[in-house]
Amino acid sequence: MGQEKEKRFLAIDTASSRLQVALHTGRCFVCEDAHAASEALMPNLDRLLREEGLGLHDLDYIACVTGPGSFTGIRIGVSSVRALCYAVHIPALSLHALRVLAYNEMADGKNALCLSDASNGLVYAQSFDVNRTPIAPCAVLSVADAITQAKAFDGAVCADSMLCARIAGALPPCRDAQSLVRAARLNGCEAGDYNNLLPQYVRLSQAEQAYADKQRNA
Repeated sequence: MGQEKEKRFLAIDTASSRLQVALHTGRCFVCEDAHAASEALMPNLDRLLREEGLGLHDLDYIACVTGPGSFTGIRIGVSSVRALCYAVHIPALSLHALRVLAYNEMADGKNALCLSDASNGLVYAQSFDVNRTPIAPCAVLSVADAITQAKAFDGAVCADSMLCARIAGALPPCRDAQSLVRAARLNGCEAGDYNNLLPQYVRLSQAEQAYADKQRNA
């Protein structure tokens, strides 16, 4: 029997603290300003494909980080990937932002506590075993509580670029989107109907929280 052909995919992260667009080949675009997603996503996606001599129709699936993270960024990523998959009738793969951090090669063979900025002094936190299977549900912590957990954690602490400077010993995200590519490749078997690609919100947006507080205090 011949060797199975490597799957071709595009992976997009507009939910995290930086914009990442990458191909299965490792060619990628990374921008530290995640707010640039609305303008930078599609031109750089197109450029990466052209540089590899590929079109959307050549891909087997498109992976998208669906949250938690920036509410606007999540919506941009999910809507863009659903539209792209619809255009060429290919599956979509949903990736959890914190699980992507756990695919940092420096965390291989260890349990991983993954932390990402949730704004307003809050942090998204989730731990994973050596197989990148969640140990506990994603939680929202204060920065102080996240630092306390990181100090006590027996394993690797993987943090996004916003938190690395505040957490001693934390592994920084890969500069070349390597963790995103690994997560997209190793979970490709889970790709499915793009209509099922949905945002993963862990908490309310600022506007929703303000409205809930107003209703509660009315």
